[in-house]
Amino acid sequence: MWSAVWIGLGLGFGAWVALRRALEKQGVTAGAKAGKTVTFRVQVRGTSAMEIPNVVGSARLTLEADFADGTATSADRENGSAFGMARAFEGAVQSALHRLLIDEKFIAYINR
Repeated sequence: MWSAVWIGLGLGFGAWVALRRALEKQGVTAGAKAGKTVTFRVQVRGTSAMEIPNVVGSARLTLEADFADGTATSADRENGSAFGMARAFEGAVQSALHRLLIDEKFIAYINR
């Protein structure tokens, strides 16, 4: 069992739901009294937007995952969207979480 603490923008909620579902398919469940804790932090590294005729956005971010045992990992990702900044951030968070699912440090911590 694991629990996650979300510190960030409040963007990318759908991506977090997808992460939880992917982990549950692998037999890893979330719970408030879990033996393992992962704290996720999103740091925005850059953004840009243009209006042609709707807002086209781009977001660059780093997703940091700090594990309760003192180890950590991170993923840098960038995403663009012709449907606005919120979708650009959602895509960047989702891409970073997908990268986390294959990250050796994350997998090792979850499987301990």
